[in-house]
Amino acid sequence: VGPVRASVLALYFWAAFHKLNTGYLDPQVSCGRDLVRRIFPEAGGAALDGLAIYGSLALEIALPVLLIVPATRGLAFLLGGTFHIFLGWVPLQMYANFSSVLLACYFFFLPRVVQDSKGGSPWWPPTWLGAVLVAAFAGLELAPLSTEARTLGLRLLWTTWGLAHLGVLLVAWRRRCERGGAAESVRSSAPGAGWRRALPWLAPALIFVNGLVPYLGGKTELAFAMYSNLRIEEPGNHLLLGKLTGRWQDDLLEIEESTDPVLDGVARRGYRLSRFQLASYLADRGHGTTRVRYREESFTLRPGDAPPPFRPPPYLARKLLYFRPVPPGANAPCSH
Repeated sequence: VGPVRASVLALYFWAAFHKLNTGYLDPQVSCGRDLVRRIFPEAGGAALDGLAIYGSLALEIALPVLLIVPATRGLAFLLGGTFHIFLGWVPLQMYANFSSVLLACYFFFLPRVVQDSKGGSPWWPPTWLGAVLVAAFAGLELAPLSTEARTLGLRLLWTTWGLAHLGVLLVAWRRRCERGGAAESVRSSAPGAGWRRALPWLAPALIFVNGLVPYLGGKTELAFAMYSNLRIEEPGNHLLLGKLTGRWQDDLLEIEESTDPVLDGVARRGYRLSRFQLASYLADRGHGTTRVRYREESFTLRPGDAPPPFRPPPYLARKLLYFRPVPPGANAPCSH
């Protein structure tokens, strides 16, 4: 229970910390504003933009604090559950995945045993409800519906699932409070239990380090900085912390054209790519011939052959380090 709770807290910490940058606070380019506009394309105005930006940031800062304090966890469930149900409406599948995982993790913040008033088993919704929702989701995906109708149906089902999930949490929390609380932890004195209890704490430690890696000059992707407007490369835009060390982010190339569609897309947007990431991408692509021109130089890459500046990085480095294309300017339009 403890390691899962710590993992959720670490994730919320970095999600909020990464957003403390001038880009996220700029209504012209903020991802907070952009995500709300994806749900309500016709909505707008300074008030809504400010609520989207500062409201989301304040909530992500408050949620871990509310979850830490036992007396305020019910409020955390209500606010966090509503927030994640709302995020599921954003037309990006990853947000529904992200929200469903965090909603499930909220159960680890309940006491280990939550019994009903008669001392029986914990209360759960009927099993058939889950089966109906799964069948409905599958039916919507397979049915010959328009994009608008399918989107509306999926949002309604997602909201139904989220509210049912949130209802279970709040009912369980209320019954815990009515019974005056339950044991928060169960300690074991069995031989060897010490190291077995300590081993799962590697998970939250790794999650915390993973969020810190961009500031150490490591990867800028898959570090809980999605849709945060964070930029570590010079000129950085974080209000509190810049890049502390590292060299992979500094060597940026301006790709002018390429026969590879992904690299050509980077070039057409005017983004730059680190030399390390370009070499990693070309190595992992592994087939076909690719011609790349950057600045005043050009080269042709064939399978098993690359010019010296683009020799493949070590395999482990390619799998652990992943750098996003870098937009021009400190505050660029919202992107993943």
